[in-house]
Amino acid sequence: GVQGSELLNTLAQLPALRHVKLAGFMATGPVDALAQPRCTWETLTVTTPVYICDVPSLLLRGLGQLHLRGLRFGQLGADQDMGALRTTVDRAVAALLPLARRGALAWIARHGQPQLDVHGLAQWAPMFASVAQLAPYLGPTQLHAFSLPPDEAVSGALLTGLCRDLATMQLSLLHLSSTSTDSSFWAALRNLPPGTQTLQLGSCQAIDEADLVLWLVTHPHPLKLMVFHPSAQAAAAVHGAHQRVVQQGLRSQVRVVVMMR
Repeated sequence: GVQGSELLNTLAQLPALRHVKLAGFMATGPVDALAQPRCTWETLTVTTPVYICDVPSLLLRGLGQLHLRGLRFGQLGADQDMGALRTTVDRAVAALLPLARRGALAWIARHGQPQLDVHGLAQWAPMFASVAQLAPYLGPTQLHAFSLPPDEAVSGALLTGLCRDLATMQLSLLHLSSTSTDSSFWAALRNLPPGTQTLQLGSCQAIDEADLVLWLVTHPHPLKLMVFHPSAQAAAAVHGAHQRVVQQGLRSQVRVVVMMR
């Protein structure tokens, strides 16, 4: 099950212990990193994504290697103190950077690609300028972003800022749910990091066929677009856009796949 800070502090008192593996981790309260005990572990492994705000509570002083599946950015309350949250994210990044710089931060996710799960993209997006400091040490990364509540769409303005902050990240996959696919949205997608291999759009309710055609023929890098569970209108628009590109003999670097329910 999910373990907390007290267990790690107890395990640190066992001098013969060298490898610690947890199915999950959740901080149980504010932690003073300087007051944490020093461990002698060769590895600490957490097999499920760790909430970014819990990272400073991991026992990292004296640790040989940290093995993580990914990082999770959880749903926030409406009264969340964003200044305090930014401080916590900065502390998490500062805790991981020394390990990353000496090659002691490893990713145990599928294909060795860390997974970043973001719930409430509008709230978390301003924090990614700090998270991007880890980009040189992440390698190919999968980012799954979910808008909350479900009717809060990912806008073009939000996506523009996110692409700017992720410019140095090697995104292998970007998943966006509840997208508002207006012309500004498609324009923002032209600024995806060049190495992005797959873009997944979930629960699209409406797509303008002309906007999509323009994006398909102007997107500057090879990309696989996967549209999951679109409405009937959105599915028809995707099919129509693809047909127009083919019939007019236009060139597109985007390969389109539609996954219906």
